[in-house]
Amino acid sequence: MLPTEVLEQIVDASKENRKTLAACGLAGRQFLPRSRLHLFASIVLGSPRIDISRRGGATYPTGLTRCDVLLDILLANPALALHVAELVLTEGGHPHLTVFWISESTTLVPVVHLLHNLRSFSIRCVQAQHSRWSSVLATTLQTCIARPFLRSIEIAALHVYDVGALFAAFDCDAPGRVLDCLRLSDVTFAEDWDADSAPASPLVVHALNVAFHFESPDEGQLVHILSGPRPLIAISRVHHLRLTVGEDLAVFRQWLELTAPSLEQLDLRFFDAVQNPLMLRLRLLRFEVSINTVSKCFDIVDALLAPDLREITWRLRPGNTFNMDHCRPIVVSLIAHATELFPRLTRVRLDLGQRFSDKWREDLLDLCEDLEVYKSGLLVVVVRIFVCSREIC
Repeated sequence: MLPTEVLEQIVDASKENRKTLAACGLAGRQFLPRSRLHLFASIVLGSPRIDISRRGGATYPTGLTRCDVLLDILLANPALALHVAELVLTEGGHPHLTVFWISESTTLVPVVHLLHNLRSFSIRCVQAQHSRWSSVLATTLQTCIARPFLRSIEIAALHVYDVGALFAAFDCDAPGRVLDCLRLSDVTFAEDWDADSAPASPLVVHALNVAFHFESPDEGQLVHILSGPRPLIAISRVHHLRLTVGEDLAVFRQWLELTAPSLEQLDLRFFDAVQNPLMLRLRLLRFEVSINTVSKCFDIVDALLAPDLREITWRLRPGNTFNMDHCRPIVVSLIAHATELFPRLTRVRLDLGQRFSDKWREDLLDLCEDLEVYKSGLLVVVVRIFVCSREIC
């Protein structure tokens, strides 16, 4: 029998691969506790599958949602809830085949009440389909913010028609609470809201990330909500500001004025005024590139709005020589950027497409070992290597 520390290291080596973790948990009792630790560290609850055979304007879930199943699991084994550090809620997809389950969920709030060690909470939706604000979501957000270890909140593509409820959710009962990061992306608001409902003790946020991927008056409303007489957060204590800005720099100047007293780092990202089309059915993206055009893939990847993209392949054109020192940082950055933009990406295929001498083998292995996505099984590297005039890979 191997020592417990060795068994834990074996499981830790596969912490990014959920299939391997599940297999480890079934392999024996020695692997189960460590496997559960990684399996339940991050929970993603998305829209349930639907029954498209039924006619009519509404969509119908085929059965229990993932949230319903998770509640049953946590009630049967409450200790598992202590492992959950990240909770992600997702909605969106095809405009006629999406169940907006959060507003109608009866199990989401009970689930959140069990997550006492929560450190990160996110709600994400496709940009063209804003999630619906509801009392369920307001209670969920308020419960998460009340968790003592929470350090990060992300809200993407959400329409808030009850701004007062948003203020109530951010009202911190314990003065001095600090968030490491607050990310707000394409959040829209109702036109009328009552400033008197603003929180008496606003949260302190060290890093604020604001992104609007199209010109919108809601960015001005967000500035007002965050910086009014009774602001949503302590905007004057933000140290790191990251903005996605367009052609209108008036709001940009407002952000700088608000954060000037404490700002230590400013990150800017520019977008085109014309919104890129939403490609809901795109699953596979293939590039055939030369060494000199690899970096241009960044612009193409940024231009895509493909929420269901599953695989990206980069194939090197015949006759190109793969320079490890030159391409290594580009490949690492490109893969990391793609996995951030496309949450459903399951495979990145790097086809070098040429035969190397054996001396390149070590360099190639070093490249792969530095990539967490390679260890998790996300990255697949295809290369043919000759040793003694015999092809081995």
